Amino acid sequence: MKYEEATEAIRQAIRSSAQPALLYSGGKESSVLLHLLDRVGSEADRVPLICFYDEWPPPEGRLRYVEEVFRAHSRVLLNFRPLHRFLVPSDEGLDLVNTYDLAGTPLPVIVSPLDEGSENLPCALDWLNLPKKDCPDFCFDLLICGGRREDSHLWFGAPYQYPVMELGKARLLLPLIEWSVGEVWETIHRLGISYDVERYDLKMKSHIDEVEMCTRCLKPRTEAVWCSKVGGMI
Repeated sequence: MKYEEATEAIRQAIRSSAQPALLYSGGKESSVLLHLLDRVGSEADRVPLICFYDEWPPPEGRLRYVEEVFRAHSRVLLNFRPLHRFLVPSDEGLDLVNTYDLAGTPLPVIVSPLDEGSENLPCALDWLNLPKKDCPDFCFDLLICGGRREDSHLWFGAPYQYPVMELGKARLLLPLIEWSVGEVWETIHRLGISYDVERYDLKMKSHIDEVEMCTRCLKPRTEAVWCSKVGGMI
């Protein structure tokens, strides 16, 4: 079974690693990986979860599920500020990208802005100016990631090509790289793995991959748009 192979890959990688960590986003793949990490047993007790997130705009319910997971699994939560922030084209218009310096190699984390027409949304230009930080203290030599070969983005393409990839001084382990999205969900339901029901079943837009933010003035347009910063149309 694929989940047995993935569990064993995680176990062997941890045994040969001095400082492993799991990249956790709160998504479905992360849920499977955390379950597999628990299956490894005591060897994986020392593995912290790294969850990259911004604390602006105010997260409200966006981090609720993630924080519940950290408490339930008694694992350490680590967060780092990005080294760079920028915007890239996406299928929906624009995506926000936080780039983190992991052992000397950049890792982009994509966040989608949501705009449902409110006049009081935070501005993406203000987001670009949020604090940034180099991470010279990033010391992990193994990063377990839920990336799959099927993953793709208009700007970044398909970044995950091999089960193990080099990230500077660290290895990126991708135990689910050959899984389809159907296999991820089949494993979740068959093994009774906990996942973010509000995000996936109730379709509530309150998770860390999406933030309410205005990017209207940054998109190609022929008509004026409302700007919360000036309090009028521009």
